[in-house]
Amino acid sequence: MIKKILLCFLCLSLFLSISGCKLPTTPIVLPKIMSFTANPSTIMLNGSSTLSWSTINATTATIDQGFGSVTVTGIMVVRPEETTTYTLTATNNDGQISRSCVVEVKK
Repeated sequence: MIKKILLCFLCLSLFLSISGCKLPTTPIVLPKIMSFTANPSTIMLNGSSTLSWSTINATTATIDQGFGSVTVTGIMVVRPEETTTYTLTATNNDGQISRSCVVEVKK
């Protein structure tokens, strides 16, 4: 009988201690891509286009197609030989988000 009472007391104590726990109140703030554009978006072969981007709440950013790490806000001149989709990925401790733009190459 004492074992049952002790077990009930321990279970009740555990339950009450768990209900007093609180989750962290730090809000999740995902990065945001404000813009990612190619200007001009259509070029002739051997031409160039300027990619420009702006992010907020990002700690790092990357662009695919072999460019890798870039600043979280910036510009870059590209000279694709064929129609190419570029994807910008902005990241912080809470997550990541991506956006793409296309440079069309007319031959």
